[in-house]
Amino acid sequence: MVLVLKNDQMENLLPMSEEIDAIEQAFRELGQGKAMNAPRGAAENAVERRRRAILLQQHHGTQCRA
Repeated sequence: MVLVLKNDQMENLLPMSEEIDAIEQAFRELGQGKAMNAPRGAAENAVERRRRAILLQQHHGTQCRA
């Protein structure tokens, strides 16, 4: 089972000192080739994609084909 958390649910899960320790360890392992970094993606549904396309077309003054 996958647990999907929203950004606001992620805030304040750990004390700052533990967050810093975890980040330092992650970068250490990344530098040693023991870890890899994949950018976090935001979940997006069709309505959000359409809304983003409309905002972009308004910004650029173009028509949206999506």
